[in-house]
Order: sequence, then structure tokens, then C-alpha cells
Amino acid sequence: RNLRPMLRWAAEEQMIDGNPWATLRVGEKSQSRDRTLTTDEWSAIWNAAGDMPYPFGPFVQALMLSAQRLSNVAEMRWDEIHGDVWVIPRDKMKATKKESAAAHEVPLSEALADLISKQPRRGEYVFTTSGSKAISPVSKSKAKLQKASKTIGWRFHVIRSTGATL
Repeated sequence: RNLRPMLRWAAEEQMIDGNPWATLRVGEKSQSRDRTLTTDEWSAIWNAAGDMPYPFGPFVQALMLSAQRLSNVAEMRWDEIHGDVWVIPRDKMKATKKESAAAHEVPLSEALADLISKQPRRGEYVFTTSGSKAISPVSKSKAKLQKASKTIGWRFHVIRSTGATL
């Protein structure tokens, strides 16, 4: 939002040959990421996910119980589960400097440990459709979940944000 006026000024002052953003059209404003789910929405999504088959339904519930990043839950591996702790390897951690990233230990609540233990072992990933690669939560599945839960206007990241605020 501040770059466009700065580039216009720099072009007017002949500091640069031309404003590279002058002909760019600004699209639709992105949605705010400050949204959280209401307790009714949370319950509706939880219940709808509980009615959905493996791997998507249990995956959504694990996402809700852990409040971890979408990709980390989707790529959860059986060898990362150590008793009542899920160890997310450092190479999966989001960090400004990858070399400073560290493994992240997520204590498993009784509910999350129970949910994980009930999943079929079809390969190295806890949530998989093929047995050889992690689940890929797609918008079609999320749309089905929103329809079943009668909720709208949320992204998967909202589950993480809501979990953090609760």
C-alpha cells in the first residue's frame, strides 16, 4: 500500500526511469486474517468433520485439536509421534532463517493422541489417501465441510487462529 506512492514519487523526481506499478491494476482486496470462529462455528465444523470419512474428517479434527500449521498436520508422519509428544522436524518449521529453525515438540492432548491412534496405518503419513504421500487438503473438500457445517467465510488458517485465541 505504501510502495505505489513511493514509486510514483521516485519517477516524478526522475530517480527511476518510470513507475513499474503505473500500469498495474489493483485487484480485489485480500481478506483479513484476523477472523476467528465463533464457538457455534467451531462446534459445527467439529461435528461435520466427525461425520466425514478418513482422511479428511480426522485431519480437520487433528488440525482443530493441535492448532498447528495446515501443512504440518497434513504431513504428520507416524515416526514423528513419540508417546504423548508430536515432534515436528526442524526442516518443516517456518522460520525467517531456516538455519535457525528448531524442531517443535507438540504435547498431545488425550483427545488428539486418541484421534491419531485410531487412524489406519496406510503408509508413513498419518493422513493419506494413497499411502505414499500426505493428504492434500483441497478447496473442494473444504467446500463440502463448509456446506455440512453450514459455515462460510473461513480459511484453514482461521482454525489455527481460533485455537490460539481459545
